[in-house]
Amino acid sequence: MDKYSNNRALNKAIRKTENSFAINLAKSRWSRRSLESDLEWFITWKIKQVTKTDPFWCDGAKNLDIEYISSKVFSIKASVYIGPESDVNCINEAELEGTLTLSSHKKRLKSYSLRIKQGSSTYELSKKT
Repeated sequence: MDKYSNNRALNKAIRKTENSFAINLAKSRWSRRSLESDLEWFITWKIKQVTKTDPFWCDGAKNLDIEYISSKVFSIKASVYIGPESDVNCINEAELEGTLTLSSHKKRLKSYSLRIKQGSSTYELSKKT
């Protein structure tokens, strides 16, 4: 029962940060600082799904580069700082890149495929429609 509750809470946190990121991404004028903060929180929650045995977190995002592919599809690149929650002093810079697709109303992320490369490790963060 606890595992279900934790997964449910994790999925809720992921949806909340996805929505915040989507709403800011849909604005006609982006605030880089706001988007980098949204990206940091989004990765903090989403990366836990792929690092279950030793959960990771994100301590920041910088050098955010977002380009329009179409009205609802974006290409994204950034440097992110990730590391295990078990040792918050072990934070390393990693490269993130991928694509994001907004929903038709541009209030949530419909899908995304993001890769985080840190040394020889690669973490895939995705949501499919």
